[in-house]
Amino acid sequence: MDSQALFNDLLGQISTGQGTFRESGEQGKVLMDIVRQLPEQQQLASLRAYLDVILRETFNIVAARQYCNEFCQTVVLLSPGLQKEIIPYALDKIQSRTISFEEQIFALRMRLADELQNGDQDWIQAAKVLSLIPLDSGQKQYAKGVKLDIYMRIGQLYLEAEEYIEAENFIQRVGMLMDSETPEDFRIRHSASFARIQDFRRKYIEASQVSRAFRISRG
Repeated sequence: MDSQALFNDLLGQISTGQGTFRESGEQGKVLMDIVRQLPEQQQLASLRAYLDVILRETFNIVAARQYCNEFCQTVVLLSPGLQKEIIPYALDKIQSRTISFEEQIFALRMRLADELQNGDQDWIQAAKVLSLIPLDSGQKQYAKGVKLDIYMRIGQLYLEAEEYIEAENFIQRVGMLMDSETPEDFRIRHSASFARIQDFRRKYIEASQVSRAFRISRG
């Protein structure tokens, strides 16, 4: 039996509920090991089929999390192009069950943002991906340090894209969260980012004044 046929057979067994919940992690690992042996186009189709099975509404949630964890561990080993195709697909499938998969959503969004930022230098899209992590609205309680790091990263991504209004929104969130325990190097990063925003505001005001004066002179 070739790798694709073996994958399809094992996935079929999982789909029909064969095996115990304790075996979910091991079964997921076996399936992901098989996927890594397939050609890239077959990897994409197989991963979509895998996600379709484990993320359907009727699939046991405990087992689904275990299978999804194996997917998250495997996706970082795939080619950048494949990651950018399969991670959004997974996030879309999970969307209706966000509360049940908060840890997996966090891991997938962080990975996709890394690829968009470092691989494509798509600052805006990377920032949007990170901003959809439910840091304050979900059931999971994120540490203040995690929130600070992500809000700062989003703000700096928008600064790189020269989207100053969006950047200011997140840099202000950072300022509201910082306290006496915030490391000095982080404070410096925040101050530098805030200074860039203030510089933009100053230049914007100056440009507006010049434009207004020009219109009056032509009046």
